[in-house]
Amino acid sequence: MKENLKICLVMQGNRNWIGGIEYTKNMILALTTLPQQVQSTIELSLLSNRSIDIHLYEQILPHVKNIFFMEKLPTPSIPSRIHRIIDRALSGNNDYRYHSFFENQRFDFVYPFQFHRKLLSSYRSAAWIPDFQHKHLPHFFSAEEIRKRDHQFQQIARYAPAIILSSKTAEIDFHTSFPQFSEKTMVLPFRIYPDPSWYSPDPQDFQRQYSLPDKFFIMCNQFWQHKNHITVFKALHLLRKQSIEPVVVCTGNLEDHRDKTYMAHLQKTIDDSGIRSQIHILGLIPRLEQIQLIRRSIAVIQPSLFEGWSTVIEDARCLGKHVLASDISVHKEQDPPHCIFFQPESAEELAVHIKEWWTILSPGPAPENENHARQSAMDSVRTYGYNILDLARGTT
Repeated sequence: MKENLKICLVMQGNRNWIGGIEYTKNMILALTTLPQQVQSTIELSLLSNRSIDIHLYEQILPHVKNIFFMEKLPTPSIPSRIHRIIDRALSGNNDYRYHSFFENQRFDFVYPFQFHRKLLSSYRSAAWIPDFQHKHLPHFFSAEEIRKRDHQFQQIARYAPAIILSSKTAEIDFHTSFPQFSEKTMVLPFRIYPDPSWYSPDPQDFQRQYSLPDKFFIMCNQFWQHKNHITVFKALHLLRKQSIEPVVVCTGNLEDHRDKTYMAHLQKTIDDSGIRSQIHILGLIPRLEQIQLIRRSIAVIQPSLFEGWSTVIEDARCLGKHVLASDISVHKEQDPPHCIFFQPESAEELAVHIKEWWTILSPGPAPENENHARQSAMDSVRTYGYNILDLARGTT
């Protein structure tokens, strides 16, 4: 009797990078959309760390056989520890510990595994590079951060047997940086699982919970500089001069770990622009509550200067929402329906679109759009699940 395919997914992200967590979670949920006879051939495990929100584990626990914690990985044998010490001294990494764990568990496929050296293994694996932001926006990174990223990506390019990129845009960047390894890449855009629990609540309940007005745009980005909140605030200032006062709700982590002063700068911009009453900053809120506010909004604004593959745009796609998105290449590649693109640093252009939509759009949800979007999203997620399975089987 043929044994099940043993897959180990390695949790990405943390509180400072929610997108990484969502990336891993949606891979797991995509596999659950496959027919039961297919799911029965898979044994799914997760390697994570205990700092991840416990509610995430509650959501995915029914779908994984084992959750292993990085902090509790078995201590290698004495010879292995000696090998590891030497290896770390030479290369400055600890992938040998993970490699020993993967071998001992007899996994068939591990993803993503960020290689730092050549490994002889009994399992298949692939690395993932989300994006090359440091190449496009180096002024948002320290010299040390750039050095580390360049080194990490170079090691992955050299040693990983396969390299997954979330967009064709990122693949072009990889091929530009590492043309000699271009045959290793595969583009696998992630999709957002349209959880049935999203569609049953009344989003007005959550609007009232946060004391929000009936009508608002929503912007769901962590408060990092490249997320470009500043252009939205400038657009609102321009409209206020015309006695037009749209409301924007902002969710996301309030701290930019690269610049601890950035949030204070944004707050000052809001105050100086006289738009304080139009901005509702909620910070990092539970995922279900965020989804309900997106449903209730008139539209999503995604003004980022750079993305690898935008989770926000995928959320909007699942919920049938209108989107005002910056015209960066990856947003155009995602090409969501009901979308208008604008130059990311043109507050004037954005203000024109905000003014128009503030006039003609109504608070959601719009049942017809939402139902169509939900079915379309489920079809896309199922395809994504099959693509993940093909990757794990080595049949891509």
